[in-house]
Amino acid sequence: MTKITAIIPTLYEEIHIKEAIESLGFADEIIVIDSLSTNKML
Repeated sequence: MTKITAIIPTLYEEIHIKEAIESLGFADEIIVIDSLSTNKML
């Protein structure tokens, strides 16, 4: 069976990340890559 990986590149997306991850419920794996944000993304 094919597996789906979703990759989310982010930069200062603190207010959107929860919704983005929740919208990817179909994915088998979710990878979030932050681009040196200084807000609460860490």
